[in-house]
Amino acid sequence: MKLSSAYLVTATALLIKGTHALPEDLYNKAAHVLSKCTSTTPFPDLLTATFEDISAGLDKGAFTAVELTAAYIARIAETQPILRAIIEVNPHALDDAAAADAMRKASGNSTTRPLLGIPIIVKDNIATARPE
Repeated sequence: MKLSSAYLVTATALLIKGTHALPEDLYNKAAHVLSKCTSTTPFPDLLTATFEDISAGLDKGAFTAVELTAAYIARIAETQPILRAIIEVNPHALDDAAAADAMRKASGNSTTRPLLGIPIIVKDNIATARPE
């Protein structure tokens, strides 16, 4: 699936307008990433994408982990006022995605870490930690 120009504009506008509950700097970074994407960036369908779809896109270089993460952040911003399903978004998500992109590039996309660069949602009763 390719993101339409209208989706990119809408997602970017949502992030810029502040109609969300995520950290402001994360929104600004995501909006900046999405503003650089074109309607020909071949993202998988964000609602139905499988691990294989996303992994294949990252492996082929069709999109980066940063672009994918920004698209999911935009989707969260779009649906959060209605669904209120996300308690917290990692404020370092885009930085972590950039690190994953660098690791994929350094390994020639032959990573032994299958989830590298793929955003996930963790149920709220599972604790996570990120060393600072």
